[in-house]
Amino acid sequence: MQQVHDMLDDSDDDNDVDLDLRCDSSDFGDSDDASERDVEPDTDDDSDVDDVGHSAHVKKAGAVSSGGFDWSGPVGRKPCLPAFTGERKVLVPTDNFEPVNYFTLYLNDDLMNHLVVQTNLKAEQFLHSQRHTLKPNSRIRRWVPTTKEELRKFFGLTLLMGLIRKPVIAMYWSQDPLYATPLFGEIMSRNRYQLLLKFLHFNDNEKAPKANDPERDRLYKIRPLLDHMFEKFQEVYDLAQEVAIDESLLLWKGRLLFKQYLPLKRSRFGVKLYKLCESCTGYTYRFQVYAGKDSSFAIPAQAVQPGVDLSATEKIVWYLMMPLLNKGHRLYADNFYTSLQLFDQLHKNGTPACGTIRSSRKGFPKQLVSKKQKPGESSVLRSGHMLAVKFTDKKDIYMLSTIHDNSCETVAVRRKSVSEMEKPKCIIDYNTYMGGVDISDQLLEPYDATRKTMAWYKKLALYLFQLALLNGHILYKQSCTDPKLSLLEFTHDVVSDLLFGDADVDEDEAKSECVLRMTGRHFPSVIQPEPGAAKARPTRRCRVCYKKQKRSESRYCCTRCPSKPGLCVDTCFELYHSKIKYWK
Repeated sequence: MQQVHDMLDDSDDDNDVDLDLRCDSSDFGDSDDASERDVEPDTDDDSDVDDVGHSAHVKKAGAVSSGGFDWSGPVGRKPCLPAFTGERKVLVPTDNFEPVNYFTLYLNDDLMNHLVVQTNLKAEQFLHSQRHTLKPNSRIRRWVPTTKEELRKFFGLTLLMGLIRKPVIAMYWSQDPLYATPLFGEIMSRNRYQLLLKFLHFNDNEKAPKANDPERDRLYKIRPLLDHMFEKFQEVYDLAQEVAIDESLLLWKGRLLFKQYLPLKRSRFGVKLYKLCESCTGYTYRFQVYAGKDSSFAIPAQAVQPGVDLSATEKIVWYLMMPLLNKGHRLYADNFYTSLQLFDQLHKNGTPACGTIRSSRKGFPKQLVSKKQKPGESSVLRSGHMLAVKFTDKKDIYMLSTIHDNSCETVAVRRKSVSEMEKPKCIIDYNTYMGGVDISDQLLEPYDATRKTMAWYKKLALYLFQLALLNGHILYKQSCTDPKLSLLEFTHDVVSDLLFGDADVDEDEAKSECVLRMTGRHFPSVIQPEPGAAKARPTRRCRVCYKKQKRSESRYCCTRCPSKPGLCVDTCFELYHSKIKYWK
């Protein structure tokens, strides 16, 4: 089958293979070897170089030049690394923050107001253009302008669909006892939700560039949201020293000019995003949506400029790393991005880097590639601040680093013939710090709320909202001294607050109880007397009657609700468990 992948040209070497056919860590399961992340075939060329550094006892190589780099430097030299001047911290005050407050750092009032304006504008434009063709009883004719409060509930229901999975959206409003989820119908009708989903919009269609314009912005439909999230992700958090760059693939099999085909990704087809993430938490700091190999991309003039002309892929790395240059951050990347030219420029700007590299990359020493090795052996060469490493495990692994020296560490391995193996320190650190983007994808996958749709930009928008939710959870864990909420529990609390705003919730009732009382099975129970209590038949104030300003005591309560409220059995019990505003 013909591949539909559009490859970025990131190398000057004609021997490079299709970059998107490389291996990825998420496709091999759990592994502690760099060979399971980026592998290259063994070479059968005979070696004519015997003075390459070998295993833990490294010999000084002869003076050999490759691609303008002199690989005759002392392999045992310790690299001179810049001091890390940053600090991992949350940049906004978070005192008395609830989970929803972390989420609204990204989905703030400015963005919500913009979405309200654009959604209402989209509906007006559609109704005007289709006024003669719409059927008289079409639900679209019943459209009324939306509000910020209604969109909050819309996003709350959409995120909740990621926690409660059903194959068809309409099933969330089903009355069938097997599928019934009464909460959805109480928050919003099915027709209204589908209308909001249809008209949800982010930019004015009437101002969109023409399709035949070669300089058009292919991401115009979602550009305001992309710019907003891109800015907010960086405003509220400073990263730790180790960061990683990799790509994520959002599943999309419809027609799209910049759809990518990556056979080793789980989705295989979709929209590709380049992401810069913190290695230890997966916090997404910066990202770039790939819009096609012929889309224009240039490093901003006011930014730090590289000293040489970079290829398209190298520019992506430079662009993502711009605000972190000259701060001592350590970058980890796979062989899709790694090149000698890029690592040299990053090092000159106070940013050491480490990554796997392709043996055919321009400037990489050929004598290292051709050297024969047995499993467990390693060889190194140095050119100034760059260290080239070849390590043989199941396959040959090639590394380039401006962080490490030639030191090795003994690690346990699962092999039939040997239980321990000496690995170069650069490979051990690479396996430790390269997985930042994979962490982000793995945390989001169980609660994925995206669905099959005809509009690619709506699916990408929902992905960004969930990415903001994950970033908010990371902020919560960093700012709290004793964080107890998992991502699932954090999402539950955020959804609860989005659905039950202050205007719709009893002040004496916890927001979590609003969800619980509307779901599950509830039965009245007789209130049992407390030991030593004066009343043999105790009663409690009926919560529904009290909210209606009536004085009423009841001998019954609901033990399934967290607060065990007193309720009159005849009518109040049913109202409390079926209506959000049970007092009206």
